[in-house]
Amino acid sequence: MKKNFRTIASLLLAIAMFFSLIPALPASAANGALFFHFSNLSTDPNSPTPENRSSISVTGTYNGINPNTISYEIKRFDDTTTGGTGVKPILDEAANTFEFLNVQLNQGVNKIIVSGMSTQGQQMSATAYVKFSDVPAVYEVALSDGRVLEENASKPVVVTTQTISISVKATNGSKGVTVNGQSMYAGGGDTYYSAGILLQKGVNDLVIVVNSESKSQTINRQVVYHPTGSITVNQLKIGGTNIDGQAVVTGTVNGVISGYVIVDAPLAGTPAVPPILEVSVFQVGATNPITTSPATVGAASLLGNTLMYPFTTTGTTSITQSGDYFVLTKDSTTGFDVKNSFTYRDVNAPTIKQVYQLYGVTESGGTVSATSQSIFPSSNNTVLNELPIYLMVDQVNAGNVEIESSKGGGTIAQKFTYNGNTVFKITNLPTGQQNLIIKVSNGSGVSDTKVIPVTFLSSSYIDIFNLYNNQVFKNSSDFNQVTGRIVNYTGTTGLTISLNGNTRDLNVNGNGEFSFTDTTFLQLIPGPNTLVVADKSGKISTKLTLLYFSDTRSVIKNMIPFPVGSATESDPDGLFRETAENAYNTYEKALGLRFEVEYTDEITVNLSHPTPTIFAVFTKNNQSTWTLSGGALKTQLDPINPADYDRYFTIVNGANSSSARVVFKELALPEVGLQAISIGSRYQSVTTTDTIEITRERAPYQVLSPKLPNEGVLKQNFVEVSIKAEGADAILIGKTPMVKSEISDIFRLEVKNLKNGKNTIKFTIEQGTKKTNGQFVVTYTDDATEGSQYKTNISKSGKVSVFKGGVSLSLPKGTVLQQAKSSPTAEVPTINLLGEHDILFGIANQIDGRTIKAYNRIGEIENGVEMDGRLSLIPGDNNNAFRFTPAAHFGYSSPLYWLDAGSLNAYSSNVEDFNVKAAMHPYAKGHEFHQRLIPQNWMELSQKGTITLKYDSALVNSASSNLGIWWYNPSQGTWINIGGKVDAKKKTVTAPFKGFGYYAVKSLRYSYSDAISHKTARNDIELMLARGYMKASKQDAFGVYDPMTRGEFATIIVKLLDIPLDYDTDKNKLTFDDIYQESVVNSMQWDYRYIETAARKGIIRGIAPRSFAPNMELTREEAANMIARALNLKMGEIEKDKAALQKQFEDVGNIKSNYSYPAILAVSKAGILTGVANSLKEGERKPTYNFNPDAVLNRADTATVVKRMMSKLKML
Repeated sequence: MKKNFRTIASLLLAIAMFFSLIPALPASAANGALFFHFSNLSTDPNSPTPENRSSISVTGTYNGINPNTISYEIKRFDDTTTGGTGVKPILDEAANTFEFLNVQLNQGVNKIIVSGMSTQGQQMSATAYVKFSDVPAVYEVALSDGRVLEENASKPVVVTTQTISISVKATNGSKGVTVNGQSMYAGGGDTYYSAGILLQKGVNDLVIVVNSESKSQTINRQVVYHPTGSITVNQLKIGGTNIDGQAVVTGTVNGVISGYVIVDAPLAGTPAVPPILEVSVFQVGATNPITTSPATVGAASLLGNTLMYPFTTTGTTSITQSGDYFVLTKDSTTGFDVKNSFTYRDVNAPTIKQVYQLYGVTESGGTVSATSQSIFPSSNNTVLNELPIYLMVDQVNAGNVEIESSKGGGTIAQKFTYNGNTVFKITNLPTGQQNLIIKVSNGSGVSDTKVIPVTFLSSSYIDIFNLYNNQVFKNSSDFNQVTGRIVNYTGTTGLTISLNGNTRDLNVNGNGEFSFTDTTFLQLIPGPNTLVVADKSGKISTKLTLLYFSDTRSVIKNMIPFPVGSATESDPDGLFRETAENAYNTYEKALGLRFEVEYTDEITVNLSHPTPTIFAVFTKNNQSTWTLSGGALKTQLDPINPADYDRYFTIVNGANSSSARVVFKELALPEVGLQAISIGSRYQSVTTTDTIEITRERAPYQVLSPKLPNEGVLKQNFVEVSIKAEGADAILIGKTPMVKSEISDIFRLEVKNLKNGKNTIKFTIEQGTKKTNGQFVVTYTDDATEGSQYKTNISKSGKVSVFKGGVSLSLPKGTVLQQAKSSPTAEVPTINLLGEHDILFGIANQIDGRTIKAYNRIGEIENGVEMDGRLSLIPGDNNNAFRFTPAAHFGYSSPLYWLDAGSLNAYSSNVEDFNVKAAMHPYAKGHEFHQRLIPQNWMELSQKGTITLKYDSALVNSASSNLGIWWYNPSQGTWINIGGKVDAKKKTVTAPFKGFGYYAVKSLRYSYSDAISHKTARNDIELMLARGYMKASKQDAFGVYDPMTRGEFATIIVKLLDIPLDYDTDKNKLTFDDIYQESVVNSMQWDYRYIETAARKGIIRGIAPRSFAPNMELTREEAANMIARALNLKMGEIEKDKAALQKQFEDVGNIKSNYSYPAILAVSKAGILTGVANSLKEGERKPTYNFNPDAVLNRADTATVVKRMMSKLKML
């Protein structure tokens, strides 16, 4: 008998632990999002996460994954793997989180694939997308004392030392960061340092250039150098023209002179004395000033150890003649003075506005283009250590632009143009300190000159870009290119490349760059290789040692033990407990083992138990397939057909033909102790060995169910107990013996009637004369929410109430369970079940009908192995969703309840020939509700009872008339509206119990437009729809004025009176010939089973022998006859009742049948079918009435009549 233990741990208390052990079974790795979630990255390939850092952290959560198998890899969009494979994350197993640090990105879009092995043994993965752009970005420039140099700062940063150190924080500076042309030192992360930057008194520009692989950024910062014991002027202006920093100005320069003067701050406690300033303007070479004026000094600002005062002269100055000038500022308070030089150029004079250095230059004829540029520093500490460099002169009004070195040396540069400006490619400079002299002129004889001091260190060298000394290659194909350049080289002999003594010429382009890609030459040999790039004159060379050590040796990995019989070759239930790397403890008697080997020609497996032996040898043949070529396993299997080997092992190629995946289906373990499994792999001449150790322990017992702690909290009042005890003769729970498995030492028993709260279940294991006691605790939560289940038998009182009154059954005394019938007249064995046979109640999911979503696989056998203790999800079946979607116009007003009593499956009259199946949840494996399609698969009650369901307590009483109970009959696969009586005070609906299956209260949410617009019958119509007595006659209308048919009215009456159906499936045995239906169509208004029942119960008569005319329109006279018979109304004699009717109605003469008089009088007196008032005639004071016996009853009037019948029957 199939056991049906169904357990679901409380999701509110233990969901994290539960689902880490019980993953959903994915259809493919495309469902990886169910197993991995990225916390900081996009999973949409069309909207990747933007990132401008070359390395990031990848964080997220995982579910249902073995954390020891989580790794990542990065792929470009061409699916080239560029890194990450095999890297292990930082794990927080309590929170199920992972974090990979320093994940290196590629330029462009990166696919970051995080993968791992699910606890079901399937490789799962999820992909995030990151777009990396190596745009360099400076986000902080600071002095060594921590002061930050801001862009466009409102106040200058003042230093009092002539040399400073700065730090720059910038992203993507992979190709270096410079300040005023000098390389900064990488300090780790995004930080770069430069020390010993020499300043001039006053304002100093710091030009910072950040270079990435393909881009650069240039920013400018300023710092003011104020020597102690002096005054310093900055932000100097004439009118609105800035003349700071030896500026070259043009245009209109006139107005007051303004700026800021910086002086030493006085000692603490000493008051500050403002400066008294006199400001003069001189042309260089002149003795007398152009102007002299006192200045007004404003309030001071404290800047460190200095004070800064704003000042403005009282007089004005005007500069109109080209030349060099300086402003002399004197402070009579301190006696100090300071000169600030500037140059004025007439607007038409040739002028050098600025000199820039270009980067990423491409030459094309006489022009160039560049990727970026920066101001070329004019301070005296600029050092050049390689040529060529490109300088662009931003000039105006210049007809001729020349450059020379103050040390001579002839032509030092080639000329190009860039955006209308002259560019000098400097290729030749004398060594040492010198001035670069740039002069612009035109035909007028006027010129402008800029002198830039530089120091050139002219040593020549060969720089190899893509290789480094002692570089190790594991794959010779990775060595396929040598690139670099020769720096400061003036020779003409050319270069050579030499590898291990073989030499070739090396072509060099105009920029001194080379790229050698001849792979027939670039061949490494095992061990050290010598690479030399040299000039042919032998003056300069670069020598590298490259090491080639092949990495193609065997790698034995992923050695995973699993329970024998596991279809997924995995151990999701942790039966093999890892105690160390490749070491496990277990209670199992045998194991399955799988492992993978990369780069292998031969695999040898050795076992330590029962004696050390070579168990199996696998050899790869020429067709890249594998053969069992030796070992004890070969001796064992030689007598059998090789086609059956897969019952014992499988071996297939892995990712490539030089790798393999091996699975042993069953390896024996000792009774107690160690089984060491050594795996050796030979690849070419190198052998690699690894060992997995399995230690078998013998436990006195194992509680397989409930599996704790996962199933420690239950939402059901029963638990299926499964205990494994090797060698036990019996196990008793209390005094009840457990049932021993026929194939193992597993004992099982269902423990019922758990009490709310903690339940201690004690058991005794008997082995010979030895007794061992044990116990475990489970907590039962008496809940009334989805997932709750309750088992109970029929009490003597026939009353059952579960889920805090949510469901109640009321059965007549003596009611028993029996096999369900296919029809009222069907023959079934007369075997009744009494007493202890249980009914299962469950609260189901309203989408797919599941009462539980996971269970312990007690009693299931897979590949000959019992699955007790293995937890498994019950996936929702989307194909069943349509079964639980309420019919149009209706919606759920209560939980969805499941009721089942199991089945009898009796096939003959022999009382011994039956197989009782216990009640089970609707998704029980092999017994799914939608597969139990024949009545034999169900029980039924021997007597008619009632079911009461609570509905939504928030539903207002005025809406209660729109409620009814619906029953899903699984053997027919249909929902039936069985109506019921509503108790608005108790918020319940009570209806006849129709059978086992699903039950729910559903409400009529909306009706039909013709019903809503009816003047008197809307509520009556909606009551009929809600209770299931009537249906709409059209898809979009109730059909209020459509005629009622004889067949539909007969069907309504039988439903209303809840008369058990009494019919025959043999049409020859039916009362009428014109009512038979091959199959019952739910959309039809009448049902032959109900008409036949009405005929057999005497409610209806035919219009002729064996003819009922079910589609004929129903007259009021016919309706009166049916109603009077159905309700057993008191009817008198024909003549007396005729006379009584003549007193009531004017149209008695229209009654067709004398037999109708008593019925019409009875229904009229009952107020069910009354007369219709006539219009008053002249002289009449009281109205007269007609009964209209020949009038056709329409469907709206029928709804009103049926409601009156319900009132008469006290069903409202």
